[in-house]
Amino acid sequence: IQSGQIKHCNSSYFTMIAKDAETGKPVAVPRLVLRSKEEVMRYLKAAERIELRKQKPASAEPFAGCLEQAVCEIRQHFDAKVELVI
Repeated sequence: IQSGQIKHCNSSYFTMIAKDAETGKPVAVPRLVLRSKEEVMRYLKAAERIELRKQKPASAEPFAGCLEQAVCEIRQHFDAKVELVI
């Protein structure tokens, strides 16, 4: 924010259903069109996150607040560098 540099922060895709005005039944609409390399990459990354969520068991323990455990999880599963300033 302070530098004034514009950077993509977040995107989302959602599902809407188009209905025929007379019958109220769903009608076909054009599929999502990805027009740039960035859109393709964001879509692919989102699909990967969805698959990861599906693979994670519903009974998995929630984060218990252990900082060391959180850092280990981040380093194992994400492309992120952790530099804590304490």
